[in-house]
Amino acid sequence: MRRTGYSNRRNYINKCKRAERMAETKKRRSRSGARVSARSFGEGRNFSLLLLTAAAMLLSLLILFGNRAKAESEDAGTYSGYYKYFTSITVQPGDTLSAYADTYNIAGIKSDEDYIAEVCTINNIDRDSIISGSRIIIPYYDKEFK
Repeated sequence: MRRTGYSNRRNYINKCKRAERMAETKKRRSRSGARVSARSFGEGRNFSLLLLTAAAMLLSLLILFGNRAKAESEDAGTYSGYYKYFTSITVQPGDTLSAYADTYNIAGIKSDEDYIAEVCTINNIDRDSIISGSRIIIPYYDKEFK
């Protein structure tokens, strides 16, 4: 004669546990009727990884667009319609940074002192250490877009 029901006690216990989980899931229904289980939200590596990825993307966007907006606002008020370019020149005997500032700097954009400081920073030189025959990079300004 064949037995009906559960073949052993373990099957019966597993069936009861499944029934309890289903009952808990039914209790946790959201207002829209969607099922919310204990493992689907807030637990596990997937949620942590998703949260970390979203935070990293947000931080990178803030850095990227925050610096761009700052640079555009600084440039817009400073250059007033001029485009900034760079050229490389060979230093001739008797040339000075002040002479380059008079030649390449436009009054109203930067003072000559600021221009000379920028040239020194770009070329990693001291104010008094330009050597004839060496090449340096000089910024210049033009209204024409090239």
